[in-house]
Amino acid sequence: MNAVESLLTRLQISDAIPAFRAMQVEKIVQLRALAEDKLREAVPDEEQRRTLINAINNRGNPVGPNPINDNPPRYNDEERNFDGPRGRGGRGGRGRGGYSRQDGSSEGPKRSCRQFFTPEGCKFGDNCKYVHDSEIYKRESEGTQTRSNDNIGRDSYSEVVNVPTDAIKFLLGDKAARLRHINEICGTTNSKIEKPPNFSETYPIAFFGTPESVARAKGELLKAVGFKSQDDKRARFEYANNELAHNIRSVNLLAAINARRETNGNALSEAVLKRVAETFRFDAPQKVRHFFVNCSQADKEKFEFVSKITSQLKGIQAIVFTEPQRVVEMSKAPGPQKISRAFNNVKPLFLHRELSKVERMEALEAFKNGEENEHGVKQRLLVTTADYAKLARKTLIPYVNFIANFSMPRTMEFFLLQSLCAGRHGTQGTSITFVTPHDQPTHKEWSQTIPFEEFRDEKSFAASAAQLVYDTKANSLTTEAADPPTNWRELIEKEAAEKAAKKAAKTA
Repeated sequence: MNAVESLLTRLQISDAIPAFRAMQVEKIVQLRALAEDKLREAVPDEEQRRTLINAINNRGNPVGPNPINDNPPRYNDEERNFDGPRGRGGRGGRGRGGYSRQDGSSEGPKRSCRQFFTPEGCKFGDNCKYVHDSEIYKRESEGTQTRSNDNIGRDSYSEVVNVPTDAIKFLLGDKAARLRHINEICGTTNSKIEKPPNFSETYPIAFFGTPESVARAKGELLKAVGFKSQDDKRARFEYANNELAHNIRSVNLLAAINARRETNGNALSEAVLKRVAETFRFDAPQKVRHFFVNCSQADKEKFEFVSKITSQLKGIQAIVFTEPQRVVEMSKAPGPQKISRAFNNVKPLFLHRELSKVERMEALEAFKNGEENEHGVKQRLLVTTADYAKLARKTLIPYVNFIANFSMPRTMEFFLLQSLCAGRHGTQGTSITFVTPHDQPTHKEWSQTIPFEEFRDEKSFAASAAQLVYDTKANSLTTEAADPPTNWRELIEKEAAEKAAKKAAKTA
């Protein structure tokens, strides 16, 4: 007897068995997928057919699913009459360490049987592994109903959040710990997460709770999957790319608001407005041509491309940006020699966090002063990290006209900050970024916003090389105010003295 015949027998519709045999319907899955006209043909009686449909929808239960407790409470020994000795583990369940009954069996407390309280009853009888106890069944039913009523008010509001499909695996990692944490701190629940379709870029997740808790859960989820940080990065990139326009608009808005407040006497004074305006940069947009070259991870290949570029320059005024660890590695022999050969034998200076403050300032001072070559160009070469690019947005730096991104920057914002270190004072700057196979997807995405040009050979760079302007003794493009200040040693000594005085005051 197959599953369908067993179900028909329990539902007392055994006269329909030959019809289903003829249609070769042997499994419940096949029965669910059966067309309506086929089902009507096999079971002509409408009442019997309705009973069968209900049983199919309720997984073979003819009267619908019983309300059971998914997490039944553990009953104590007095309730379950477990007066006998416990096993070593002292826990419920079968096998070693479980409860021991008086009859010697090791079976612990169980759930009530789902079939025993149906009209058909339990077909296993005394051999059933579930409990045939009306009191337990009643207690479980009441517990489930209570929890359902408690959730009605809490889960009456819901909102759907569309998250990237790639983030689903991240959210479900570690047994969905991140998602559970969001629900715990926000007091919400979420919809069941199925396997996302391969073609879908986003996946909807519904949160249930109060409007306030759902709103908070949405924010936490978007923060967890990186949506908020991505928006912030795009906003910072947009600002860095159009800084002059943004600053002019901000100052005009400030002036307009201040003019409106003059009527009630709350306007800022002209001196205060001037000090605020001085904090904005009003430099003209920089002109930088962005080149890229596809290459391997090896430095040797990158140096070969750099040599093709530097051979066309009158002098080296450049910054090499790479990862912090790579800067440290390059600063050790034979790194400086390799870099120097690629940059027309100019001695490279290194700036990284492992240097002391004095060592960093000495490197910056040497970079600022440079070394004059036969063309009168103050040659300078610095190998550093993105930290220097962030500093360059806030302070004046020595003039450079060429940027080499030896490794792909972390974000478009950092790429822009690094590349815009060149081409200041209204001059033309150039940057070249080395794109490894691993960086191809990122570069493809950035190319939709940044006008990259591919560097193929010396000819593709010749026009840009001819437009470069150099910092020379006759045409100085590095002011005295450029970092570092001329009195940096005095400032460090003063800072050290102040720290020593504070330390002495604490110990006194």
